[in-house]
Amino acid sequence: MKQTCIICDKCRSRIYGVGYSTMWSKAKRRGWTHPNDDHRRHLCPRCSAGEAAQKEEDHAR
Repeated sequence: MKQTCIICDKCRSRIYGVGYSTMWSKAKRRGWTHPNDDHRRHLCPRCSAGEAAQKEEDHAR
């Protein structure tokens, strides 16, 4: 298996592991997300929380 790196699209933080599917399972348990179900993008827990708050703010308008 190859070394894999998943990078947050906003803050560029990284999470490393071996194999994408194994790595993504681990990342999801740690709070990483695919914004808007776009599986090519990734957000770390900090950025995904910020985006969720912004969505709720926009929805309240």
